[in-house]
Amino acid sequence: MKRWFKVAVCTLALGALLNGCFGSFGATRLLWNFNKSVHSNVFVQTLVMWCFTILPAYELFIFADWLIINMIEFFMGSNPIGSNVTFVPGEDGSVYATGENGESLKFTAVDNNRMIVEHDGVVLGEVTIDENKNVTMTNYATADVQSIDLNAVPAM
Repeated sequence: MKRWFKVAVCTLALGALLNGCFGSFGATRLLWNFNKSVHSNVFVQTLVMWCFTILPAYELFIFADWLIINMIEFFMGSNPIGSNVTFVPGEDGSVYATGENGESLKFTAVDNNRMIVEHDGVVLGEVTIDENKNVTMTNYATADVQSIDLNAVPAM
């Protein structure tokens, strides 16, 4: 019971913290749509949902949406899930995320705690992590700053 209470408190705290950075959770919706398409019988769908929850597929998809895909959506303005985004490592050590429309983001690690995000040679913002495991995303164009405390993420 205590664990569920901690999870609920962390979820509420994260919801309040990330109120301006709510992504569309495309990967989680993709898993949900797969779950829904498995069978037309709701009992079978429920059984599959329980299996996905126990395995923990839903938890991993939500975590990936929340931390990684939401960051890409934060800078790109659209969710990469369902839009055929490809990730290609560059020769310079950077990683390029290119959408089906040809739009590309470049993620370059500046040091162990900081990454710069660029589009067509223009720096859009940065992602930093401090010694207390606080991740901060800064969008230079909108002056939007979002922070995530990784210590508050419940263990899976």
